[in-house]
Parts: sequence; structure tokens; C-alpha cells
Amino acid sequence: MEKICLLDLEGTLIENEFLVELASLNGSAQRVSEITEFAMSGRICLEDAIKERIGLIKGITKTDAECLLLKTKIRDGAFEFVRRLNETGWRVVVATNGFMFFAKPICDELGIREVYANELVFENGEIVSATISVDKGNVAEKFSGKGNVLVAVGDGANDVAMFRHASVSFAFGNRGEVAEHADFSVSDFFSLAGILDSGFVVASSDSVPSGLNGKVLRFESRADLERRLPVASALVVRSQKIDALLIGMAPNLKVIIRQGVGTDNIDVQAASARGIETLNTPLSAPSVAELTIGFMVNASRRIPCMDSEMKRGVWRERSEVMGSELFGKKIGVVGLGRIGSIVARICHAMGLHVSYYDPFVEETSYEKKFSLNELLSCSDIITFHVPLAPETTHLLNAENAWLVKRGAIVINTSRGKVIAKGALDVLLGSGVASVVCLDVHYEEPADYSAFREFENLILTPHIGGNTFEAQERMASRVKEILSQRGFG
Repeated sequence: MEKICLLDLEGTLIENEFLVELASLNGSAQRVSEITEFAMSGRICLEDAIKERIGLIKGITKTDAECLLLKTKIRDGAFEFVRRLNETGWRVVVATNGFMFFAKPICDELGIREVYANELVFENGEIVSATISVDKGNVAEKFSGKGNVLVAVGDGANDVAMFRHASVSFAFGNRGEVAEHADFSVSDFFSLAGILDSGFVVASSDSVPSGLNGKVLRFESRADLERRLPVASALVVRSQKIDALLIGMAPNLKVIIRQGVGTDNIDVQAASARGIETLNTPLSAPSVAELTIGFMVNASRRIPCMDSEMKRGVWRERSEVMGSELFGKKIGVVGLGRIGSIVARICHAMGLHVSYYDPFVEETSYEKKFSLNELLSCSDIITFHVPLAPETTHLLNAENAWLVKRGAIVINTSRGKVIAKGALDVLLGSGVASVVCLDVHYEEPADYSAFREFENLILTPHIGGNTFEAQERMASRVKEILSQRGFG
């Protein structure tokens, strides 16, 4: 693994914009600036902009170009920043769409040995053309991946291509159109060094750890996450799978936080072997419990089916749409933890007879404890609320699904693999269950195209904890955990 800092030259390490300054010698500076702005705003492509700008400096003498080089203004803090990177094992690289004629002597002075730049072509002491060979995106891509830390710093539209491949990117200066594509915006090298010295929180785009002094790097895909992990000190995820390979890409990782219930999407063993904390925020129990009750009501009164038919213009006679009361029914709660307990209390208040299966919970005042097989065979409604573990995987399977009371409602808002695929075939295909309600699925995203004709299958895309209130509670807990570890 390498630490690479990829720097733009003109406008970043130095104040000069040599192309504009060359153009000022023949009165075309304003046009060069206009073309640059057009490129920044996307009105013309960068390649065309470069070609047109170069055409405007033809005929400038080499002597005049050398005089401009003598007027180079290196930014305050640049020497110290580069020296510090060199002393701490960073590989410092400059990538510029400017010219090696200017870049090489400036980088030599700064102590930067690796430079990517275009070439000016002189004939008879005058500029006649330029060789354009630098694609900043390709340069950045060359260094990204393989667990490398890649920091990209630039101030122009052509630097955005570098940002896309970087572990962390910095827009130098106050150009809003560039800053919106970077992770951070800085105005000097002292600020840049300070941010690099601190730890970064890498968070999925659907988690909400805001208010952390701007040190949060977002990711949307696994590829995004892979480029971010080399700089991560903390990782915040929701349902994204974090395996041993990803954990191995994060040498500085101290803590992984699941914004949600459970940690079954994280390789806890691989994290523990590295001394990395793995935490969760199990604060969505009311939301999941309420979804469970919603499933019960929708299933017993056939609401999804009636809604769909009415929207298709179908009006059924009331005798054709009989439902069932929940009052007085027997509900079997599999797992009497945070969520299961809330479901049990609500159901008790609604007049249902509550029983449960949970080997770790003693019989309570109003919930009767059964074995799993007893619960399956006597319950009108069966609802699963267990964590995913070896002993709960396929808790309901193709064998014991036949024990389910005929006509029962089966609900799963816990984890998809608690119910085996074969169990669904029994419950639905063989007509054992009257309705099956699933918020969690064996594989996510899930494909139920084989069950599209089953009106008695009610599906939601893992939304149990997706309420504003639950997400706010969990986000607050995430921020609390991060603040306790110095990220607040």
C-alpha cells in the first residue's frame, strides 16, 4: 500500500496560470480566460478548450516564456506541505494540463520528482504547437486501488477527473463549480495539512452521521467504499455488506458502526482479529413492531388486494371480501427481544392471546411459552423477531413449515434467512398459510417474479426501521459513539 498525494500545479501549488500569462504577451489573455470559463461550466469540452487556448499562444518566444518562469509565485505553505509529505513517506506527484517547460523547474524547486505535464513545441525559438498527453483522470486511476491512499488536490474543472478516483479530494480555492465535486474545500496548505492529519469517518450515503465537523466521506457503491477505506478511521453503514476483504483495505480503521439492528452484514470475526470495534444502534424497535402490526391488519382484512382491484375499476360485493378479526386470535411471537416484546404488548392490548418461543426468556405474566413446533401448530399468526445466527438460520424450513396451522398468517420482519426458501414453497405453493408478509428477504435485492400471481404474499423492501423517528434516534446514537471516540 502506498500513500500518494496527487497535486495540480497552476492555481494550486503556484498562483500563476502560465497559459493566461503567455497569452497576455500577444493580447489574447481575455479570450483564454473566456475559454477556460466555458470549459468550467461545461459549455465546451476540456479537449477542445485546450486546443483552442494553445492556438492563441503560437508565436510567443521561448525567451519570453523563460522570463515568465522567473516570475513564479509559489503559494505560502507549499514548501512546508511538500517537505512534510516527503518526510512522512508520501509519494508526491504533480499532474498538470500545463507544460513541462514550466512544471519541471518549479517541481524541482519544491522537491517533487514525479511530474505529468504536456510539452510545448518550439521552432526557431517560438511556440508552434504543443503535445497534449496528460489526462488527469487516467493519471489518478493509475494510482488508485490496491489499497492505496490517494489524495487529490486541484482548483480547476480538469481536476474533477482526479477527484473521482481519490480516497479523499480537495478543491483548492473558492471556485464553487469545482468545490461541489470535491470532498472538502480549502484555501491554503495549512488547512489541508490539518484535515489530512485527522481521522476520516467513511459513511454510506443512506446513513446520517452529519454534524461531525465536515470529516465525513460518503460512499454509494462497493467501488466507492474501496477507494475510501484506506483513509477511514471509522466506518458507518446500514445494510451494506462489510466482508474481510474490505476490512483488510482499511489499515487505520478503529470502529465499524451499523446504523440499525444487528451486525450480520459485517464480518465481526475479521474486525475483531484486527482489534476493530463493531457496534450497532438497535433503536428502531418501535418502527419494526408497528410495521408488523400493519402487516397483521393488512393481511387479515386483505387491504392490498382490495386496493389494487379498486384502482383497476373493480368493485366487489361485500359478501365477496370477507376478512377476519384480530381480536381473540392466537399470535405466536418467535423471539421476545426488543421488537418481539413490543409486538406482544401491542397484541395483548388489542385482545389477542399471546404466546411465544424464545429459549432465553422465562414465561411472562401474559405470554405463554411454547416450543417452536407447538407455536407453529397452534398460532393463527406467527411473527419472527430473532437475530440471524447459526441457530436461527432456516428456523422455519421446508420440514417444519408443514406444522404451521392451516390458514395462519406468517410474518417476517427480522432477517431473510430465518425462513428458508423451501418454506415459502410450502406456505404459499401448498396453501398452508393464508397470507405471508415479508419485509426481509433471503437475498436483497429480492426477486419474487416466480410468486407474482400470489395475492396472499405481501412484500416490502426491508423498510422496518425506515421511519424518520427511528433514523433520527439511530443517527444521534451514531454521532454519540463517534464523538466519544474523538470524531465529533
